[in-house]
Amino acid sequence: MNEQIKKIFLAGLGATLLSKEKATQFLSDLSKSGSVAANETKNFVDKLADQGQTKKDQLQDDMKIAIKGSIEELGFVTKEDYQALKAQVAALEEKLTILSGSEASESDK
Repeated sequence: MNEQIKKIFLAGLGATLLSKEKATQFLSDLSKSGSVAANETKNFVDKLADQGQTKKDQLQDDMKIAIKGSIEELGFVTKEDYQALKAQVAALEEKLTILSGSEASESDK
């Protein structure tokens, strides 16, 4: 499952990078031919890069959600769940120690 998620992520990232490279080359060619001003090309490439970063961030968030769902579906315990259970066990052990001590005191009577 993790390998599939990794492949999807890398494919999306590769497509984004390839698209940026092609767009940059296309706009560079237009700029050289005089069809588009150089500052317009730079602005467009910057905007494209920002959009690519936004898409990358969204993809990473989506991947985290998918991985978390897969972990839950497989029945793995999260770190938060583990910490909560650990605290509950410690509290129960403390109560057990107190109860064991009081029972020992009562049996001495």
